[in-house]
Amino acid sequence: MKILFIGTGVSSVLGFRRTLMERLLADGHEVFALVDRFSADEEAKVTRMGVVPLRYTRENAGFEANNIISCFFRMVGIIRDIRPDTVFSYFAKPVVVGTWAAAWCGVRRRIGMLEGLGYYFSECHGRASGKRRLIKWVQLGLFHLSVPLLDKLVLLNPDDRQDLVDRYKVRARNVFVLGGIGLRLDDFPYTRPVTEPVSFIFVGRLLREKGINNYLDAAEAISAMYPGVRFVVLGRFDARRTEGVDPERFKDLVKRGVILFPGKVDNVNEWLSNASVFVLPSFYREGVPRSTQEAMSVGRPVITTDSPGCRETVIDGENGFLVPPDDTPALVAAMTHFIEHPAAIVAMGERSRELAVSRFDADRVDALLIRQIMDIEEPRSTATQGADHVR
Repeated sequence: MKILFIGTGVSSVLGFRRTLMERLLADGHEVFALVDRFSADEEAKVTRMGVVPLRYTRENAGFEANNIISCFFRMVGIIRDIRPDTVFSYFAKPVVVGTWAAAWCGVRRRIGMLEGLGYYFSECHGRASGKRRLIKWVQLGLFHLSVPLLDKLVLLNPDDRQDLVDRYKVRARNVFVLGGIGLRLDDFPYTRPVTEPVSFIFVGRLLREKGINNYLDAAEAISAMYPGVRFVVLGRFDARRTEGVDPERFKDLVKRGVILFPGKVDNVNEWLSNASVFVLPSFYREGVPRSTQEAMSVGRPVITTDSPGCRETVIDGENGFLVPPDDTPALVAAMTHFIEHPAAIVAMGERSRELAVSRFDADRVDALLIRQIMDIEEPRSTATQGADHVR
């Protein structure tokens, strides 16, 4: 069988889809990865996997040469050349444009996966800008024109299904709720949490919607009461969306010793292993955050919000705590609990690892996705829910 994946950057091939593609290759299938860009080094890595790398944008071309219409016709040409049996697209733009192209070419099996609804569907505290509301409704319109052409829509959490299908009336033939996208647990082995000193870690893009300001506010408040507690921030600023996040504040907090801010790092695993508790106070429309899955695999308790995607990673009071979105006092209270009860760090961390093993193991998740690709009928009890939810 020929299987064409359509995504964005090669990083998604080398990261989130790698184990799935390797398993398909091992089963004797031909696998192609059609993305918008890749470097020579990335192309070589994908080729060594046995996957054929392709791109649907023109190298060194401007926006006019790489707009949706141009990408569509480029995809159509590639799909006609390959003649795949299945097209599996993921992320919003590839799901929309890739599905159109696959349908245009008469591909027999078309699957789309949305890993969270993203920035424009995030709940804004305060009035959303007119531009943001407009883009959200444009995106919804594109979903209305593309999702009905899919044989199956894969989502990561039940809230996305409720919003897209029930609230916004996007017609979908079949919806499969997968749960977390999964990871190789051996890459994130359990380590006993550090409890002296207690240290908290935030990992993610530095966006207001990710709750970074709440984390910094909590760090300042707790540092005044417990000077020995450590606060780490790993991540980068998003040049496209900097509203509400002040880089100068980071410099000031680092200078005063409130936070440790090494920025974006390649050894996240080591930082997690040297931390006590993982904190993601996000109200971004997550799928199921991979950063949280990694922290759970390492064996760290989790503090996150009772928001779509995030709530799928915590059983409140068992492997961490759920707090309301954009609620710094509640976040401070949850963090303070671990400072005053360090034994809970170890116990809840062990529970996190158990949940990661049972729900986020890549082998289990890949098996579920392969059933969708191969059109193997799911048992009636799991027809719209591929993974048990943590709640």
